[in-house]
Amino acid sequence: MVELDPCKRLETIQRQILPSIVHKAGEEEFEEIRYLIDTVLPDLELRTIELAARCAEIGGPAELCDIRRIKEMFREAYDDIQKKLLEKE
Repeated sequence: MVELDPCKRLETIQRQILPSIVHKAGEEEFEEIRYLIDTVLPDLELRTIELAARCAEIGGPAELCDIRRIKEMFREAYDDIQKKLLEKE
């Protein structure tokens, strides 16, 4: 089994996946947005924090592996998606 570089995976989540989720949330129905907030984002945040720890272990860039910054990114994502949810109510 091939294991992808945790730093590359981490960078992809931060630069592509999380922004895409937030952007697409505005196009989703109420139930799908609720699912994003309740399930998808918490799971993705935990996996991202785990990747950050693995990336830091192999000497990845400090900014990329900064857990405080990652948590802030997810807090902003939650806030943005929550606003979109309120618009759907």
